Amino acid sequence: MARVLLWIGAVLCCAPYCSTAQDVKSTLVNELSTAFELQPQDTLCSFHIRADIPTLIRQVLSGYGIEVAIDPAVPQRETSFDIDNVPFQEALEALGLVTGTFEVPMSPKQAFVLRDTPDIRKRYEHVQLGTINLSGMNAVEMSDVAGLARSILETGPYTLEAKSNSMTIRHRSASSFPSIPCCKIF
Repeated sequence: MARVLLWIGAVLCCAPYCSTAQDVKSTLVNELSTAFELQPQDTLCSFHIRADIPTLIRQVLSGYGIEVAIDPAVPQRETSFDIDNVPFQEALEALGLVTGTFEVPMSPKQAFVLRDTPDIRKRYEHVQLGTINLSGMNAVEMSDVAGLARSILETGPYTLEAKSNSMTIRHRSASSFPSIPCCKIF
């Protein structure tokens, strides 16, 4: 157990000192996040709109320079949206709460907006995979580390691979993927 805790401590504390591995990981994350993150105009916007949900979504996202495709299953009901001087991320979060929708980036300037349900989110949200090398550990130690790492890093499901002594983690967003020096993101 001491070996497991030492390993976790080394992984979590030594990240800034592993520049080569960190540079590789940063490059991969930048490539992935560029492909999957919206890049809105850097501006503060205010909205005072009463319209049907698809019209509201188009107006808000176009205010930040984002083109929108909307799933036909998004409700057509009328709603109000009043918010002042907010950056894109805050407007997007408020919009999701008011409309019951979420966005999936299709390019840096295009988003697909869908109704926010667990099934739809599971089908459409982008998922990243990361592999953590667990060399030199037996099956019990690997299992302990995997459970601790998943709890500490707050990632999704994981798979232990005994032949390669590694753990593969699934995570919903490249930008929030754990920063671990020995982690490869695919």
